[in-house]
Amino acid sequence: MGAREHVNAPLFSAMVGFRADHLLYCPKPVVLNGKMTAAYAIRCFFARMRFNKGMHYIIDGHNLIPHIPGMNLRQMDDEQGLIDLLQAFCRAKRASVDVYFDGAPPGQPAKRAFGAVKAHFVRAGHTADDAIRAHLGRLGARAREVSVVTSDRQVQREGRDVHAKVIGSDEFARLLTQIPAATPGSANDKSTADEMDIDEWLRLFGEKRG
Repeated sequence: MGAREHVNAPLFSAMVGFRADHLLYCPKPVVLNGKMTAAYAIRCFFARMRFNKGMHYIIDGHNLIPHIPGMNLRQMDDEQGLIDLLQAFCRAKRASVDVYFDGAPPGQPAKRAFGAVKAHFVRAGHTADDAIRAHLGRLGARAREVSVVTSDRQVQREGRDVHAKVIGSDEFARLLTQIPAATPGSANDKSTADEMDIDEWLRLFGEKRG
């Protein structure tokens, strides 16, 4: 589809489930004779994904692990095991997660993305609590849109101070155990539309960002 080509607006809207309330998330439309440009159609699709996105969780990983049956901090793969559970949780709940692990060894990447789960590895000299506080501070007023998962009472109090929802690690662990286990090969599946790169979509359609 070339840069001047258009798609049928009603058909595309029906196909992606676009609704009037999604207009809050869209740029000004480019519509000619009932047709919208491919770039606008793509942006509407991603607007719908953002609109439908579920809760975002900020998690103290090492605080959570001991509350999960069959897991403990002495296991070599405890962090990856938690990440796998969180990926299954995100798929089931249409959620997203930032999980913080402290005590990262030198040379380990500070952050890695696993689909809807972003794992942060906090170096020596700092703690996951410090990183979560900083994260909430960066969010500002948007902190009320997230849930903080920890059993640390100081962090819980600070989360409530910025109007974030606070969930104890024991309570969240129970939620995790209710989610069906991830299917083989699904842990690294990044093919869902809300994880796709909009620039790549626009390139394929011969469009440029406005």
